[in-house]
Amino acid sequence: MWLNFISSVAFAAEGCTSNGILSLDAAIKSKLAPAILIQIESLNKECAGQELLKVIVRTKDEISSSQRKEIEGTGLTIASVFSNIFTAAGSYKSVIDTAGLDFVIYIEPAKKSDPK
Repeated sequence: MWLNFISSVAFAAEGCTSNGILSLDAAIKSKLAPAILIQIESLNKECAGQELLKVIVRTKDEISSSQRKEIEGTGLTIASVFSNIFTAAGSYKSVIDTAGLDFVIYIEPAKKSDPK
Protein backbone atom coordinates (compact mmCIF):
# COMPACT_ATOMS: atom_id res chain seq x y z
CA MET A 1 0.00 0.00 0.00
CA TRP A 2 2.72 2.49 0.93
CA LEU A 3 4.73 1.51 -2.11
CA ASN A 4 1.80 2.38 -4.41
CA PHE A 5 1.35 5.70 -2.63
CA ILE A 6 5.06 6.53 -2.88
CA SER A 7 5.20 5.66 -6.59
CA SER A 8 2.09 7.80 -7.23
CA VAL A 9 3.71 10.72 -5.44
CA ALA A 10 6.92 10.22 -7.45
CA PHE A 11 4.95 10.24 -10.71
CA ALA A 12 3.07 13.37 -9.67
CA ALA A 13 6.28 15.12 -8.67
CA GLU A 14 7.78 14.45 -12.10
CA GLY A 15 4.64 15.55 -13.92
CA CYS A 16 3.80 11.98 -14.91
CA THR A 17 0.64 10.06 -14.14
CA SER A 18 0.43 6.35 -13.71
CA ASN A 19 -2.80 5.95 -15.70
CA GLY A 20 -2.21 8.49 -18.50
CA ILE A 21 -5.03 9.29 -20.89
CA LEU A 22 -7.32 6.75 -19.23
CA SER A 23 -7.87 9.29 -16.46
CA LEU A 24 -8.95 12.08 -18.83
CA ASP A 25 -12.53 13.28 -18.68
CA ALA A 26 -14.59 11.97 -21.62
CA ALA A 27 -15.54 15.52 -22.69
CA ILE A 28 -11.85 16.46 -22.92
CA LYS A 29 -10.91 13.25 -24.75
CA SER A 30 -13.64 13.92 -27.33
CA LYS A 31 -11.97 17.25 -28.19
CA LEU A 32 -8.56 15.66 -28.82
CA ALA A 33 -7.67 14.00 -32.13
CA PRO A 34 -6.59 10.35 -31.78
CA ALA A 35 -3.06 11.30 -32.92
CA ILE A 36 -2.83 13.84 -30.06
CA LEU A 37 -4.01 11.23 -27.55
CA ILE A 38 -1.28 8.87 -28.78
CA GLN A 39 1.36 11.61 -28.48
CA ILE A 40 0.18 12.49 -24.97
CA GLU A 41 0.26 8.86 -23.86
CA SER A 42 3.74 8.42 -25.33
CA LEU A 43 5.07 11.56 -23.65
CA ASN A 44 3.40 10.57 -20.40
CA LYS A 45 5.03 7.11 -20.41
CA GLU A 46 8.42 8.72 -21.06
CA CYS A 47 7.77 11.41 -18.43
CA ALA A 48 8.62 13.92 -21.15
CA GLY A 49 6.18 16.56 -19.97
CA GLN A 50 8.33 19.44 -21.20
CA GLU A 51 8.39 18.40 -24.86
CA LEU A 52 6.32 20.78 -26.97
CA LEU A 53 3.37 19.59 -29.00
CA LYS A 54 2.48 21.71 -32.03
CA VAL A 55 -1.27 21.81 -32.51
CA ILE A 56 -4.13 23.30 -34.51
CA VAL A 57 -7.08 24.36 -32.36
CA ARG A 58 -10.63 24.99 -33.58
CA THR A 59 -12.89 27.17 -31.43
CA LYS A 60 -16.61 28.02 -31.55
CA ASP A 61 -15.92 31.57 -32.74
CA GLU A 62 -12.90 33.78 -33.34
CA ILE A 63 -11.10 34.05 -30.00
CA SER A 64 -11.51 37.24 -27.99
CA SER A 65 -8.68 38.86 -26.05
CA SER A 66 -10.00 37.38 -22.79
CA GLN A 67 -10.17 33.90 -24.35
CA ARG A 68 -6.62 34.36 -25.66
CA LYS A 69 -5.51 35.10 -22.08
CA GLU A 70 -7.31 31.95 -20.88
CA ILE A 71 -5.54 29.87 -23.52
CA GLU A 72 -2.16 31.38 -22.73
CA GLY A 73 -2.90 30.81 -19.03
CA THR A 74 -2.84 27.07 -19.72
CA GLY A 75 0.74 27.42 -20.98
CA LEU A 76 -0.11 27.12 -24.67
CA THR A 77 1.67 29.67 -26.87
CA ILE A 78 -0.41 30.90 -29.80
CA ALA A 79 1.52 31.28 -33.05
CA SER A 80 -1.12 32.42 -35.57
CA VAL A 81 -4.86 32.98 -35.67
CA PHE A 82 -7.20 32.73 -38.64
CA SER A 83 -10.88 33.19 -37.86
CA ASN A 84 -11.86 30.42 -35.40
CA ILE A 85 -8.67 28.38 -35.91
CA PHE A 86 -5.24 28.96 -34.40
CA THR A 87 -1.90 27.22 -34.29
CA ALA A 88 -0.05 26.85 -31.03
CA ALA A 89 2.59 24.92 -29.13
CA GLY A 90 2.79 23.73 -25.56
CA SER A 91 3.33 20.85 -23.19
CA TYR A 92 0.89 17.97 -23.22
CA LYS A 93 -0.58 19.30 -19.96
CA SER A 94 -1.27 22.69 -21.56
CA VAL A 95 -2.94 20.95 -24.53
CA ILE A 96 -5.18 18.97 -22.16
CA ASP A 97 -6.00 22.10 -20.14
CA THR A 98 -6.85 23.98 -23.35
CA ALA A 99 -9.19 21.15 -24.40
CA GLY A 100 -11.03 21.72 -21.13
CA LEU A 101 -12.00 25.27 -22.11
CA ASP A 102 -15.68 25.48 -23.07
CA PHE A 103 -15.08 27.46 -26.28
CA VAL A 104 -12.59 24.93 -27.68
CA ILE A 105 -14.12 22.45 -30.13
CA TYR A 106 -11.21 20.30 -31.33
CA ILE A 107 -7.42 19.98 -31.14
CA GLU A 108 -5.31 18.12 -33.68
CA PRO A 109 -1.59 17.86 -34.41
CA ALA A 110 -0.12 20.60 -36.58
CA LYS A 111 0.92 19.49 -40.03
CA LYS A 112 3.62 20.91 -42.25
CA SER A 113 2.24 22.18 -45.51
CA ASP A 114 4.09 21.72 -48.73
CA PRO A 115 3.08 24.62 -50.97
CA LYS A 116 3.94 23.93 -54.61
